[in-house]
Amino acid sequence: MDEQSGNATSLAASTEERAQVAPVPTWLAGHSPTPDSIARFCRDHRILDQLEIALAAVEKAFPGRDGLVIRLERDPETGNTCAVLKISAHEEPDSFLQAYDRCVHDWISSLRPEALDLICLAYRLH
Repeated sequence: MDEQSGNATSLAASTEERAQVAPVPTWLAGHSPTPDSIARFCRDHRILDQLEIALAAVEKAFPGRDGLVIRLERDPETGNTCAVLKISAHEEPDSFLQAYDRCVHDWISSLRPEALDLICLAYRLH
């Protein structure tokens, strides 16, 4: 095989690999600065549908939030990576914590156990 046909083969292979990658869902693209890496992480762990359910629960529990961003973060204690839904809100702590409890309850009743280990909720009140 000559160099030119080798280049054509590798170009075809890389084009085929890109064609096999599913597009990032629009619901994820609107909430993350790195939607490709989050989608890849979720697909690798088979939890992309679970992340969408978790996001819906957060949106329902915190309708007055100021912000919502999804990022991948590594837990410093365990070293595990998870998809973190970070919300920011300007609310009274008591009402916010009631909404937080409702959201966590929804997650526990809706998400598969393996997803609960890979999807986290973080917040900032201001």
